[in-house]
Amino acid sequence: MGFLTGAFLKIYAARQRIQLQHQLTSVTMRLSRVTRQMGDAQKQLTRMKQMQSMNMKAMQSYAMKGASAAMNQSIFDLQNSGLSEAQMSSQMMSINSAFTMKQQDIALQFSQMQSQQDMAMQEFEEAQLEPLKNMEESLQVEKASIESQLKLVEGQEKAAGEMEKASSKDFVPEYTGGG
Repeated sequence: MGFLTGAFLKIYAARQRIQLQHQLTSVTMRLSRVTRQMGDAQKQLTRMKQMQSMNMKAMQSYAMKGASAAMNQSIFDLQNSGLSEAQMSSQMMSINSAFTMKQQDIALQFSQMQSQQDMAMQEFEEAQLEPLKNMEESLQVEKASIESQLKLVEGQEKAAGEMEKASSKDFVPEYTGGG
């Protein structure tokens, strides 16, 4: 009876092993797909960040150039105004001071805008990547579970094979004729 039980258990364990291997292959494929999607999403988000940064720097550069052009126009107007040299010197200092304050104001505004963009991008990144991260974690847990089940089934299959082998000795015919 042990022979039949061992054989049946061996076949059953082999069938379970094949099913688990199939599940493991499926989970591994889904996991690699999710990992690839996460990598693609991160690359895309990095490109978006770079583009935003470049756009912000370009806008800041244009704003600085505008302030510089306004200063240059003020200096040109001052030179053509016919004021005394002392008055022009005083006015130049005033123009330089105003230009410096304008530069600081522009830098502060763009720093605040960059900070707001960074926070918005961080929230967007989390919203995009969080479902993929959760799915990846879930698939990794599922994969680990299937791998541990597979090890157990392989152990059961081996034990059933040994039971079958041990019981097969009972079927050896006795050739002594002792009856």
